[in-house]
Amino acid sequence: MITNPRRKKRIEDFIDKDHLVVDRYYEFLDSDLSMVKLRKEMEKLIEDDPDFYDPYIVVADILEEGRNSAKKAKELVKRGYERAVKRIVD
Repeated sequence: MITNPRRKKRIEDFIDKDHLVVDRYYEFLDSDLSMVKLRKEMEKLIEDDPDFYDPYIVVADILEEGRNSAKKAKELVKRGYERAVKRIVD
């Protein structure tokens, strides 16, 4: 079970904050980048805002298409999932 020791009060409604990287995220998705370049840009977005989870999925999808990258993809999704859960659990 994942818990958040910093959470003092139970969340009744979760409303996500605005993410500054969201515009860049959609620009990259709409552009004609190679998979290698798209992956690098998405990884930068993860570094810039690790609590914006959409880039985790894009990178994981790209990794799953590559050889010997399924394990990395699963680890990345797990990392994003755990971050997301820690933001909302009591």
